[in-house]
Amino acid sequence: MYARLQTARSLPVEARGEKSRGLVDAVRGQPGYEGICLATQIGGPAGVCLTLWETSEDAEASPERTRAQRGPRPFPLASDDVYEVIDYVRHSEPIDAAAIVNLVWFDGPRSAEQQSADDLAGTRIKRALDTVDGLVVDYVLRRPDGSMVVAAFARSVEAVEAVGRAIMSSELLAGEDPALLAGPDRTMVCRVFALTLAQVAV
Repeated sequence: MYARLQTARSLPVEARGEKSRGLVDAVRGQPGYEGICLATQIGGPAGVCLTLWETSEDAEASPERTRAQRGPRPFPLASDDVYEVIDYVRHSEPIDAAAIVNLVWFDGPRSAEQQSADDLAGTRIKRALDTVDGLVVDYVLRRPDGSMVVAAFARSVEAVEAVGRAIMSSELLAGEDPALLAGPDRTMVCRVFALTLAQVAV
């Protein structure tokens, strides 16, 4: 599975809510479609569009296919990147309970050693999250240069806060090097206003 993550520094009001249905419909009908999330930053103006695709070719072709149906994008993007989905974790809450998505960026390039450390830390974090209620699904995205984004869906902001506490209190696994665990470069907590995610494994 692959993901295309697009962000806008300021999402126009007309691009939100029910008026976003045309975009959802345009994307949903494209080859290789696996899911879409539209969200707005809590406490800020930014917007996010995360789409999921069967192949990297489908992810790359999506903007042009959408433009052919809907015309030019009415506002500029701050970022637009395609990632491979390297991990997918389903939690106990149903998909339609996802009201919040927490996006966590780890900028690249990241060395092979750093990527191995990321993967080992991911194992520890997944175990820690077994104790947290209100979680829906996590997608771990990676680009060829090692840069990563974690898109974590939850029922509430309180659940996202509980995730942070669980991770910070977890004990390092054997072989984890604290020097390679610098933490994320930035995070953004967003409120979901449109969501359809295929319940499939990577």
